Parts: sequence; C-alpha cells; structure tokens
Amino acid sequence: MAFILTENTDTTPGAKDLQGLNYLAQHALWDGSREFSLDIPTRLCRELGNPQDSCNTVHVAGTNGKGSVCAILSAIFRAAGFRTGQFTSPHLCDPTERCLIDSLPCAEACFDSALLEVKAAAERCGVDPSYFEISAAASFVEFKRSEVDWAVVEVGLGGRLDATNVIKRPQASVITSIAFDHTHVLGDTLALIAAEKAGIIKAGVPAFAGKLEPEAFDVIAETADRVGSPLIRVEDRDRELVVSSKLALRGAHQQDNAALAVRVARHLSIVESDIKTGLRCVRWPARLEYFAPKSENCAAVLLDAAHNQAGVESALRYLAELLEKRSALSSIVFVVAALERKDWGEMARQLTAFRAQSSAEVEFVATTCGSKASVPTEQLAEKLDGAQQIGNPVEALQSARQRGSATLCVVIGSCYLAGAVRPSLCGKAFSTWDESECSNPVYKA
Repeated sequence: MAFILTENTDTTPGAKDLQGLNYLAQHALWDGSREFSLDIPTRLCRELGNPQDSCNTVHVAGTNGKGSVCAILSAIFRAAGFRTGQFTSPHLCDPTERCLIDSLPCAEACFDSALLEVKAAAERCGVDPSYFEISAAASFVEFKRSEVDWAVVEVGLGGRLDATNVIKRPQASVITSIAFDHTHVLGDTLALIAAEKAGIIKAGVPAFAGKLEPEAFDVIAETADRVGSPLIRVEDRDRELVVSSKLALRGAHQQDNAALAVRVARHLSIVESDIKTGLRCVRWPARLEYFAPKSENCAAVLLDAAHNQAGVESALRYLAELLEKRSALSSIVFVVAALERKDWGEMARQLTAFRAQSSAEVEFVATTCGSKASVPTEQLAEKLDGAQQIGNPVEALQSARQRGSATLCVVIGSCYLAGAVRPSLCGKAFSTWDESECSNPVYKA
C-alpha cells in the first residue's frame, strides 16, 4: 500500500547563512507527489551508517498523546541521570525543536551540521528525501554525535511506513491512542488506523498500549502476537503513582499519558523516585499551556495544539472541569484556526456544541495558521456561527485578550497556530524540563 503525504512546514525560518537549514527549507513546500514509504529513509540512514541504532530507543506512535508521552519519558530518563535525545514533530517555532538534547533544542550550528551530513548522504545515494525524512535523519545523526543514552522517537504519521520506522530494534514500542485523523492516508476505521500504527511493533521487543477502543486494541494485540512481541498494558499501580505525584501537565488525558510512560519506565528499571521527579519537572509547550494576564484588562491564555477531534475533545473536557472550579471565570474566547486537510468542520461543531452547553459566555475569533494551507477565515467563521474574523493570528489573539481578566482566551485548532502565537506570549526558550513548581495550580483541573 503506497501513501501520499503532504507536510506543511511554512513555519520554517527565513533564509540564513546556514547551508544545512537552507537545504531543509528548500524541501518545506512538498506537494505530496511522492509515495509515502520506507525506501528513501532506509537508503538514507544506511548511507549515514544507521545512526538511529546507535543508542537505546523508545519508539512512540499514536493518534494523540505520543508527543506528551515522549516528553514525559524524556524527563524521566533525564531525572534518572541519562543523556537523552527526543525527536518530535511538527516543531512550533524553529526546526531545531524537532531534535531535543537533554530537553532543549539542539544547538543551531550542530543541527545545521547534521543536516549537511544528511544532504551529502542523500546526494551520494541519489535520493531526494522529504522535509520530515531529512529532519528525522539529522536528529539521528545528532543523537549519535551527542552520545545520548536514550532516544525517545515520535512517529510522524502512522507507523508502518513512517520514516522513523527505520529503527531496527528499539527497547520498547509504544502506542498511545487510536482515533480518527489522517483518514485519507491511514484508513477510515479504527482497525485500519491501528494496523498502520502497529507497524512499529518488532519481534521480541515489548509493546506498550495506552487506552484503546476494543476495535483498535484487538488489532494491536493480534499484531503483537503474530510478530512475537509481549504486549504490556497500564496497571492500577501506574495510575496510582501518577495521582500521588505532582504531574506538571494539565488535563485528565495527561494522567493517562503519564500512566503509560510510567509503565514503560518501570519496565526499563527506572526507580520510582526518578519517575516522580520526571513527572514533576516535565513540560510540553502548547499543550494546555497557561499564560497569566499581563494586567487587569488583559485576559489569560490557554495555548493548546489540539488539531483533531480527539484532541479538541480532551481540551474541552478540561475547560468544562475548569469552569466548575473557577466561578470568577465568566467568559471564554476561542481563537481558532485549522488546516484544510483536517476535519475542521467537525472540530468547529465540537466548539459550537461546547458553547451551547457552557455556563460561561463563549465567543469565537476565526484566524489562520500563518499558512497557505489554512482554512479561509470566512469559511471557518461560518462554521463557528459568524465568528469575528482576523486573519493575522497574533492580532487575533491580541484582540481576544482585550476582554479582560475575567476572560480566558483559548488558542486551539492547529500546531501551526500555536507556533505562530507562542513567541508573542513567551520569552522563555523552548524546553521540556523545568524544576520549578507549575505556576497557577488552580488551572490544573
């Protein structure tokens, strides 16, 4: 089965005097005319000396939650004293965020050098890799150079034919969740989607499964049995450890993600004290990330990268719980954008249904992701019952924040929207680790 895949990368930086990053940027606007397969990444990594197999690896797939599980596991490994690499996608603001070394983006000069090494290898073996394939291979190169002890690698899309599936023998294969997303590529049933994600399961390598619908779990279990992989599920004691710890990530869905990460960490012999430290110190930018009001006349912001139905559902569940606890919160303004290739109509329906049931006043501002692939604001506004239209995402958020401190602005609908507005909200560097206590615990519904 051949897949056609398009990746939107309009958030890559402008031209720089860095040849590797310029090479990467030249592949930013892929038109989807190439088959989605393992041929190019396999040849490319072989030419590079298979750097993806240079360290211990945890390979993580799933519709939602895979980035969070990767961040939590990376934090746990760091707490245990290991040098850790993490590959994730898409990036929010800068391509170096795809390659994290000890919770921080790889140094620009180092990533540029790794990209140049990938470019040379591609030229030697006569292939023209995609943006995702290049960034994954460069991250593997940098993990090897940095001599990381553990690499936590997030699947880009699916699993079976994803470029990260060149990893020959990880120490664990993890599947976080199965839901409807990228159905034009992965299939239109949970069973078909599960079959693609189960493609990361390897013979003799333990497989870990999160909360799955029976239809999806049956496929994962059958695949694990067929290839000879022990299948491991979350236990009550894993959830109990999460509950007793100060998990720094907001939302009930993160409790599930954390429990899955705990199960993996325990299997890999990480001690409980280090697991607890990792749960307390982990950060995952743009996942229900809270920004306090700048003044009494400025609304707080909750930034979330939810970009499909399941992700929006998790965010709305968190908001419903929050409204029950925060009587002073009288209104919510959603700043919304989405990519055309997503089921944005269904996400808009979820948001309007939330408004109908909410105890707070709810408004919508339709904007864009700063991308040519964004849903036009007029179409999105129509689905959001005549929402205000502001095409520039930063201006849209600034306008929404003028409602005052009794209002919460929720930015939602796309990773690219989150990336477009986060620099205007946060002066801190991108990091998945913070030893300070999570601020504003009242928002940790």
